[in-house]
Amino acid sequence: MPILKNTLNPFSAARTSLAIATFALVTAGTLCVAGPAGAAQTCSSTISNSTVPGDVVVSGRCVISGSTVEGGVSVQPGATLVVVNSSVQGAVKGEQPKEIEIKGSNLDKGISIAGGIDVLKLISSTVDGGDVTASGAKSVVIVQSSLLGGLVLKDDSRQLSIRDSTVAKGLSCNRGMSYQAIGSTLQGKTGC
Repeated sequence: MPILKNTLNPFSAARTSLAIATFALVTAGTLCVAGPAGAAQTCSSTISNSTVPGDVVVSGRCVISGSTVEGGVSVQPGATLVVVNSSVQGAVKGEQPKEIEIKGSNLDKGISIAGGIDVLKLISSTVDGGDVTASGAKSVVIVQSSLLGGLVLKDDSRQLSIRDSTVAKGLSCNRGMSYQAIGSTLQGKTGC
């Protein structure tokens, strides 16, 4: 009986596994790029039903859904971040992002926006470990949410609407800003 020798390329199995894993991620709607251990993960599509062990850097449009980000989220200029039914354990920060929308989610370290933003929305969410600060915000909408820190809008921020929400540690706005608070509790110093 002849003996058959395995002549397969030892790297072909690894390439096949990598191709299958890549296909699975793309078909699941997840497009994230991770660097070396400890490096931030880049998102320009979707992170869904996952735990991200570090930080996330958003470019383009990123939706984080049903996930936990154990680090912070950094939103690049012109990028959009949507967080739905998720938890972010670090700070959400942005330098001139286009839009940030947080729905049904928990942010442990607050939000800090510099250089302007078109729209910042918090809907049915909790920010419990820091302030929400935005510079040059065109529109800020807060609905059925709890901000356990303060809310600071400065540098020509334009419009604020707070509905059925709580801001626990004060509200500060620049002069000339249009704002309304309906069915909401504003505790601490309020200056708008």
